[in-house]
Amino acid sequence: MRRLRSRAQATAFAAIAMVALVGGVALVVDMGVFFVVQRQMQAAADAAALAAVWYEPICPAGHPDEGCQPPTGITPIPACTTAATPSTEQVLCTVAHTYAERNLGTAHALCGGPDGTDNLTIQSYSGVAFNNPHVTPYVVAIRCDARFWFGRIIPRLINKPVGANAAATIGWRGPNGEFTGAPLPLPSPNVLIARLVRIPTPE
Repeated sequence: MRRLRSRAQATAFAAIAMVALVGGVALVVDMGVFFVVQRQMQAAADAAALAAVWYEPICPAGHPDEGCQPPTGITPIPACTTAATPSTEQVLCTVAHTYAERNLGTAHALCGGPDGTDNLTIQSYSGVAFNNPHVTPYVVAIRCDARFWFGRIIPRLINKPVGANAAATIGWRGPNGEFTGAPLPLPSPNVLIARLVRIPTPE
């Protein structure tokens, strides 16, 4: 009788341990998926912000020889023609969305999870201007509620918010390699450069 009881207890403990093991493996796999999604989002946001700043009004008008791109030939996409996007920024928004989509890789599919629901969103807008140097950053934010693929075996574990932000601006390289917000009267030609920056916050 005691031997049967011990065997039953061992079976119960084994079942509990198996459930915990399967749940742990499921969470590890899903966390790996979330990491891949976040890295792809970050790469896409970086590329989108760096591409957008070469267009007006971030890239100063009157400097086509230094890399500023004209807005001609770019038709704003529907996502960039809403009331939330100023008309002067519709081209920047379109460029940002285009480059973000090109670099998102499998993020759309991974965000959707096994049910295939795609809830990935891209937002872009002009950030708060810096004072020194006086430049305006352009911000790209990508978000999604990534679905759990295997962790759904655990009750109430459905999705996890995943996102990435990037901000870039454009300016001139000074005589000592510093970043400036206006062209300098230098003997050699001024060089416009785009760079990623930390998003400034209002004081």
